Amino acid sequence: MAGRDTERFSEGCLNNPKGCPSCAVPHSCTAVETMVSYHFTGGIAMPDSTITKKALAQALKELMREMPIEKINVAFICQRCGMKRQSFYYHFRDKYHLINWIFDSEIGAVLRDSPDAAQEDPWDKFQQLCDYFYENRVFYRSALQVKGQDSFLVHFQRSVFSIFKHYFSFLPADGKCDEFTANFFADAIVCCIARWILSRNGMLPEEFTRNVKQLGAVIRFAEQRSSFPAESFDL
Repeated sequence: MAGRDTERFSEGCLNNPKGCPSCAVPHSCTAVETMVSYHFTGGIAMPDSTITKKALAQALKELMREMPIEKINVAFICQRCGMKRQSFYYHFRDKYHLINWIFDSEIGAVLRDSPDAAQEDPWDKFQQLCDYFYENRVFYRSALQVKGQDSFLVHFQRSVFSIFKHYFSFLPADGKCDEFTANFFADAIVCCIARWILSRNGMLPEEFTRNVKQLGAVIRFAEQRSSFPAESFDL
């Protein structure tokens, strides 16, 4: 029996981006490209779950370049990629859940899955994150403006918090950081990246990373000062 996200298309659809008489469904170029990836068996397309999700993700990305996120609904997304609403809701709760999946599938998992975190330089991961946001800045300028419990901003903060907790677990026993510290740095990074992406100031990711790294030097300097009596300084 076919899965819930199985779609029926005739082979004629592949030759007609606007749809075909057999299924009477208008298809965008994205949908046609997706259908080419399907394995046809007896006229029934058996889409892989990941292919379906990526088709929906691409449709949302295209729409977010054309209109504000608040004007996009599930019907628009499905129409853009030639899928049914049932297919969307089989995989995602709503469009915000899809935005979060896009982040997790494209960069979030790469940042979290780090078996050599004890040896690798965390700044390399940060640079990778900044490069990703810069390359996809049009999409995330829209996503970062959404507020609320299910927003990407909240999801992003939770993801960064998990990353800090992961790296902190490799610190020596006397240098362990608690959840307050992880949340503090996660909030700082998220706010800093959001301001950078939303500002449209044209700062390249390499320059942005250098500026953030300089903050680490300031923190270390402040920590060194705190280890001396206040009267040792001209305040």
